[in-house]
Amino acid sequence: MGLIAAIGVAAFFGDQKAYAPPGPPPVTASDVVCRGCVDTADIHDGAVKSAKIAQGAVGINVVTRTDTVDVPPGAVNTARAVCHSGETIVGGGFNGGRILHMDESAPAAGNAWEAAAENTSTDLSSTMQAFAQCATITP
Repeated sequence: MGLIAAIGVAAFFGDQKAYAPPGPPPVTASDVVCRGCVDTADIHDGAVKSAKIAQGAVGINVVTRTDTVDVPPGAVNTARAVCHSGETIVGGGFNGGRILHMDESAPAAGNAWEAAAENTSTDLSSTMQAFAQCATITP
């Protein structure tokens, strides 16, 4: 009966089977940990709780984007504040003078906040500003 030895593995001829020394089980593709390999489909709903996330591992940054427009006497105008690419709108609103009658202030298509107002004055101009609260999540 012959014997072949290799690093960490012995194989026997004849009736005996190959033998691997005791140790950790072999690594399979599902055991490999790599950056960016896990997506939403891999995580069960409710599986990640705040206790499982390291302090500072995830952050949120919120910035304000604005658009200011003139509203002439007796006119209606719309301001539209738009979040930049990579940002998500999480809130918004408007600022305007007392002579303005607010018609609308709401989220709008295109990742924006839109506000519309009518100037109720017959001789005074005013300005109105829409603002969007835009968030970026950082890993």
